[in-house]
Amino acid sequence: IGEYGDLLLRGECQETEPVQVTEDDVLDALETVLQSHMSSPATRGFALTATMKLSTRISDNVDRIRSIVSIYGSCIDLELQQRAVEYNALFKKYDHMRAAVLERMPVIQRNSSGQNSEDASEETIKEIQVTKVKQEELVLAQQPAGPVCDLLDLLSGPQEPLQPSLAPAQPISTTTAAGGDLLDLLGGLEFTPPSSAPTVTIYEKHGVTLTLGCEQESDSGLLATLTASNSSDSDISSFTLQAAVPKSVQLHMKAPSRDSLPARGAAELTQTVVLSNPNKVNLKMRIRISYTSQGSAVQDTVQVDSLPGL
Repeated sequence: IGEYGDLLLRGECQETEPVQVTEDDVLDALETVLQSHMSSPATRGFALTATMKLSTRISDNVDRIRSIVSIYGSCIDLELQQRAVEYNALFKKYDHMRAAVLERMPVIQRNSSGQNSEDASEETIKEIQVTKVKQEELVLAQQPAGPVCDLLDLLSGPQEPLQPSLAPAQPISTTTAAGGDLLDLLGGLEFTPPSSAPTVTIYEKHGVTLTLGCEQESDSGLLATLTASNSSDSDISSFTLQAAVPKSVQLHMKAPSRDSLPARGAAELTQTVVLSNPNKVNLKMRIRISYTSQGSAVQDTVQVDSLPGL
């Protein structure tokens, strides 16, 4: 439509009856394609290029074409936006070169082997379709079984492997309500209070204790809570935590409740870590602990190979 828009407007066709269309009809059709939510980015790119080509094939609607092209200079699709910016530059800075840049592409009658272009096109289409099917099969065959759970190198350095052990569950004591069973129908049913998220101690040095508790929020979402306390006789200052997880897991650390730990467990520090694991990989976490105790800077790294409760 864009390359041979002038022929389209003449209504000349050897194979079918001529149909008379106007410049507005052609531009309306191209605008419909550009604005349709069913058009793919590639289709919009073709429509925008066809619209730009028409700017040198018609004479009465050049301002309308300039307006259409300028709209897509701020399109969210980067490729379409880039094309629109280039076409706008042709209008503004290089208008004297626009006709030469957008001149009609010559029609190839025969290929290098002497074969008709029509026959070659049919064979090319078949070859492309076969190649596309083979590529799709190859992609399906080469899909990885699962992402590699390599930890980020952000926190490289000495680490302390840890095999977390769950704290023993406290026995639940139940008492029989006064007066015995009111309804024999419900006999044997006992109320069990919801269990809290299990926690493990992952670090314990210099009087500083750090525990980790996890709670599953959704199918791929996890909420981890780090709690630090200080049982020594001196205050701990400049207490910070850093965490790293496998690359396929998204991590967001919220701000800690405080940056110091008073002596003798007077107050605790808590920090929440939000994890998103859409690929369901084996969750591991490396945590760097930094603080100042009695004027000396301390830095340790621990690794949690399995999160509690998962």
